[in-house]
Amino acid sequence: MFSRLDMIDWQLLAKEVHQANTDPMARDGNIYLQYGIMHVISGVCKMMEAERDSRYAIEIASCDYEYEYAYAFSYEHRIKGTVEGELADVAMRLLDLIAWGNWCVGGWVLSYNRSFLSRKSFLEACYGIVNVLMHRNQGEAHAIVHAFYVVLSIAEKGGINIKKHIRLRMLYDKYRQEMEKRINEK
Repeated sequence: MFSRLDMIDWQLLAKEVHQANTDPMARDGNIYLQYGIMHVISGVCKMMEAERDSRYAIEIASCDYEYEYAYAFSYEHRIKGTVEGELADVAMRLLDLIAWGNWCVGGWVLSYNRSFLSRKSFLEACYGIVNVLMHRNQGEAHAIVHAFYVVLSIAEKGGINIKKHIRLRMLYDKYRQEMEKRINEK
């Protein structure tokens, strides 16, 4: 399913997501873990709602060439609130927590997760994310990484390029902050 190079790439992306996080709580103690877990669960609920309403992303044409206002507008109307967009939000929250806790995106959960979704529906997989985060029987690190692998499995089963959607969301966040600054200056 995933190679060692993929794991290294995900670890680097986790650090990048965490560095881009502007939330002041991200630098605060263990309360951030509980805060982050609740944001993940909220994102899973939004993802389930988007899937129930059959809201799927519409490709953004030439997003590399659009200036920030057009890109932010395109993202809001084509991707935000869709299954792909919400799945990327959940993945980003989990990556942020992984980098915050300095945990390794390694193969110690991978063996269980290989066949996890082969017999599960989308809703059962979403419940699996919430369940593992709420119970945390084997510790916080295991729960967060396990939930992340379930997100990767959902993306793979649904044919979603999750890395692309994470990058699109990060670009949107960057442009949205710049737009808000410009609006507030006027």
